[in-house]
Amino acid sequence: MLERRNIRERAVALLKASSLFAGVTIKDTAADDFDADSELPGINVYTASESWESKGVVLHTPFVTVSLTLSFEVWIEGTGAQADDLVEKIESVLFTNADFVKEFSGLRSASSQTTAKQDGNKPMLRVLQSYVLEYGLEFEPVIPDAFVTVEIEVDAIDPADPNTGNEGYAGGSPGPDGRIEGVVTVEPEQA
Repeated sequence: MLERRNIRERAVALLKASSLFAGVTIKDTAADDFDADSELPGINVYTASESWESKGVVLHTPFVTVSLTLSFEVWIEGTGAQADDLVEKIESVLFTNADFVKEFSGLRSASSQTTAKQDGNKPMLRVLQSYVLEYGLEFEPVIPDAFVTVEIEVDAIDPADPNTGNEGYAGGSPGPDGRIEGVVTVEPEQA
């Protein structure tokens, strides 16, 4: 799964699970308006943009720093203060959650834009709150290979070592003597 999708879906799940958002319509999309009569207040969650910056190739492994803009489009029928309260709740639910913040290495910036919209006779307020998150992305090379055979050489240790009579140790070798007493060949099943 793309990391941007993972971050977005985790944000949506955390907001929906929080009692702070009881009665708030939360959608995982950027392409949806809210019905002023039945869906307000509402929040659209989406990843507005993503950009990669290469720091070069380290030992033939491409590594990039990703800047992801995670946006929350808050719709209310009310005041700017009420919209700000919803934005503050978003921040308190997401950015204090250890499992969520470990998904990225930094919060580079935040921005907010407020606009008004008329839906019939009802004035609506839209606040677009965006956060630029950063994380690293590494592309590990995949080397096709098959695990065919393993040979294990056995150097028996006293008392099983048949090489008895070594100097200073009656009855056998005090430890591995470097002589291979047996070889075990393993051929694992291939998937």
